[in-house]
Amino acid sequence: MYVEIGGPTLDPSQDCCSVIKNVDIPCACKYLTSDIQALIDMDKVVHVADFCGVPLEHGSQCGSYTVP
Repeated sequence: MYVEIGGPTLDPSQDCCSVIKNVDIPCACKYLTSDIQALIDMDKVVHVADFCGVPLEHGSQCGSYTVP
């Protein structure tokens, strides 16, 4: 919902952030396939991570996406 392609960028819920805070995002990024990237908006992924207080490092790779 929060990282779907299309539609507005939404702030995630507290429940969503609770889950995100327990994910090793840099590790997950190493395994992000192009098939998965075709289903999600990476700019929204960055927004969700930032909003939840676990920002992705600028210039880092998440799948084939470079974090601005």
